[in-house]
Amino acid sequence: MSATFDIGPLSWVKSEIDSSLERARAALQAYGGRADARGELRNCRAQLHQAAGAVQIVGLEGVSRFFEETEALTADLEAGRIADEQRAVRALESALTAIGAYLSDLMEGAPDQPLRLFPTLEALCEARGAPRPAEADLFYPDLSLAPPPREKPAVRLSREEAGAYLRSQSARFQRALVKWLRQPSERDALEDMLAAIDAVEQAQSVPAQRAFWWASGAFIDALAKGDLGPDPGVRQVATHVEQQLRRLVEGSPSVAERVLREVLYWVARAGGVGGAGAHEAASSRVLTARQAYRLQGSLPQEGAEPDVSQRMSMALALRESLASAKDAWTKYAAGIDSALAPFVQHARAIAERGSRLGNADLAALSLEISRVADHLEGASRHALTEAVAMGSRRPCYWPRAQPRTTVTCRSISIVRSRRCRRAWRWPCSVPKRPASCPRPA
Repeated sequence: MSATFDIGPLSWVKSEIDSSLERARAALQAYGGRADARGELRNCRAQLHQAAGAVQIVGLEGVSRFFEETEALTADLEAGRIADEQRAVRALESALTAIGAYLSDLMEGAPDQPLRLFPTLEALCEARGAPRPAEADLFYPDLSLAPPPREKPAVRLSREEAGAYLRSQSARFQRALVKWLRQPSERDALEDMLAAIDAVEQAQSVPAQRAFWWASGAFIDALAKGDLGPDPGVRQVATHVEQQLRRLVEGSPSVAERVLREVLYWVARAGGVGGAGAHEAASSRVLTARQAYRLQGSLPQEGAEPDVSQRMSMALALRESLASAKDAWTKYAAGIDSALAPFVQHARAIAERGSRLGNADLAALSLEISRVADHLEGASRHALTEAVAMGSRRPCYWPRAQPRTTVTCRSISIVRSRRCRRAWRWPCSVPKRPASCPRPA
């Protein structure tokens, strides 16, 4: 998972995914909760499986996990294992909309943050009667990355020495963990847990195994520094670390990928979630771990975002307003004065809809378009004969002294001056610069 997702591979299969989702939605609607139409659910599940395969190819692991839950709920519906079938159908319809919107957001340059789908994943699990999922189920950092090199060489131990060494550290961690679980405010217990984890990490020579204990050290340090509280999820991950330590003592050094993802999820969460993915944490080890695994921006921002399905409908409405505004502008620029009023109306709709999509840059651009329309409405046609702006990049200079209006293509801001320095036209041709007009320096 990366904040900057390469949309190239996704663009190759996006149309196929969209078609599969549409066919799955049509099959789900044909079912409609009727027992005699359960055969439609088999077709729905097949289409979901096809879309999931395409998503897996492009490396969207979090979305693949989301698809697994949609397929599981569809299979349970088909088998008649769901008590409230109408609720399950609604959850699936919302999931299909959420997946389509998420992939469209990626194509528009949004970061790959599968946790934005977590509320919908919860609804799917609840409709299926499954246990509540963990946030780490949709958290997929790049585990091919590695911690920075050690400052000190690894501890060299014989097999007999290693066994005794690990047993002593495991016992130390267990005692401290029990003490902390009973009394979360006990800082000495956290210090003992951290010392045990650091000692285990120093004895690891295999990079993949060392990575888990190094990340676990950052996790425990976040607890000790107060960047994480004793939340239920945090307690569960601390218990998973202790279980992994026991397996290491028993001779199984391999680490499940899921446990490492859980640890890194809470490292990313340490200190709270903000606009850049996380606030500054007090623990320098947390900051180093975030940098090593590129966790900045891996979490969605805090605060209620508009429902994904609502944002999709607003985006479609905005696109329609843009098309209508462009048509009206084409007519107005061609000399049809009556087209100005529709252009102003559509420009105001663009500003209103653009402000509701949660994108500051898009909202600012939409507002500028509306301001241009308001200025055009209040200005005389004579003063705007040669001025306007929105597409051509050919500069034009006039020697005339009367005030003119310029709208720059880059900012779409209105500039008043005594000479029209730059005019941008959409469908119209730009008049040539008179020979008597010297080009400005």
